Amino acid sequence: MEIVKIKEAMKKIEEAEKFLRGASIRYDIEILIDAYEYLMEEVALFKVKERVKLHKTPNITEDNSPGWMCAKHFLIKGAKGTVITAEYYERKFRYGIEFDDESYINHKNKVVPIKPNHTYTFEEKALRITAL
Repeated sequence: MEIVKIKEAMKKIEEAEKFLRGASIRYDIEILIDAYEYLMEEVALFKVKERVKLHKTPNITEDNSPGWMCAKHFLIKGAKGTVITAEYYERKFRYGIEFDDESYINHKNKVVPIKPNHTYTFEEKALRITAL
């Protein structure tokens, strides 16, 4: 990030604090950051780089997951992968997973591996820790 943009952001924060009659937005932001980091480090079941597997086969259809139809053959119960991202959104932990066996089925009905892998997002309840 450019230092000019950071300085500009700080001026806007100072203006907002004056508007709010002395309330410290920086303090509130620090509280939010601390709370989020605590959630991700202490409460979330999975951490980035951790190995996981799908707990059950997701319901993938043209209606509810059209973008995942080409992944339906490998997004199955027991599919193993690595947590790439973790977030807390709408009161749920969600994880971006790169699956080991990501592939597609070509026009000759042959399974073709994909590298680099895509990231598929799942809620915590869909995943379990797996052995290496």
